[in-house]
Amino acid sequence: MNFGLMGPGVIAEKFANACQSCEGVTLLGVASSKKERAQAFAEKHGLKKVYASYEELLADPEIDAVYISVIHTGHFPLAKKCIEAGKAVLCEKPLTSSYTDTMELIRLASERKVLLMEAMWMVFLPSVQKALEWIRKGAAGTPEYMTCNFSNFCERDPKGRLFDPAQAGGGLLDVGVYCLDFLLEAAGKEPEKIQSLLRIGPTGVDEMGTVAFRFPGGLLAECAFGLRARLDNNGYIFCDNGKIVLRDFWQCRKAELYDKQGNLLESVEDDQQNGFVYEIRAFCQSFEKGEKECPQMPFHKTATAARIMDEILENGK
Repeated sequence: MNFGLMGPGVIAEKFANACQSCEGVTLLGVASSKKERAQAFAEKHGLKKVYASYEELLADPEIDAVYISVIHTGHFPLAKKCIEAGKAVLCEKPLTSSYTDTMELIRLASERKVLLMEAMWMVFLPSVQKALEWIRKGAAGTPEYMTCNFSNFCERDPKGRLFDPAQAGGGLLDVGVYCLDFLLEAAGKEPEKIQSLLRIGPTGVDEMGTVAFRFPGGLLAECAFGLRARLDNNGYIFCDNGKIVLRDFWQCRKAELYDKQGNLLESVEDDQQNGFVYEIRAFCQSFEKGEKECPQMPFHKTATAARIMDEILENGK
């Protein structure tokens, strides 16, 4: 399977390295709005092709799929071009910066019968999958309360993408999306009530935020996210017979299962240094099977998260 890459930035570095660990996967070429960046990236990673434009990449019959890692505002227009060109799309999270645009891509991909997947790599990590298995099996009993945090301290840069509204900046779209997806995965259902609070910074983006959820059946959950404080970034599922802990849940390499006395019952660790390999393998398997949605990251999950993020941004200010 041959990938083309759009947006040779920091995240793309991790993707390029992961491709080398995935059998049958080749990162064939790269395109950027600045060709010199694409050239430098290609030389660093030994890529065969450098394209003068995104359109040139899409016109290449050797490209099977495109990985999109440009800033948030570029996701929708580039993913749309890829789908219209008949190329499978693996697009960095969030798939788009609005529910409306997300649903348009899903509609178009379904209509054109093109594989489309949001690159929420956290979902595919073995430690996260093990934690979800513990929840489904009731290994710690019935979940009663869940919480997770993802926030780092960033210096305010009005022109940087994180703090610029024109570049879809803010904590929710950058890191809060991990919190939301994690809680939705762990709950296994959509929330029936959401309450959010956001702190809007001087540049107009949400710098810090907290959201509380109530799910059908009474399960409560909350999360905190942002750009101006370093939190512990762990995930916790507290149950009536124990708890499940995920260290650095969004890039989790260790999950732990405890009984109600706090005794460690089981611990799972993953020694894979580049967690992107799991989502790439899953995406390629779906492509090989002719699937238009990846079973682990289907359209309805991406759409639900997009709708809830719109609600958080609207009601939390």
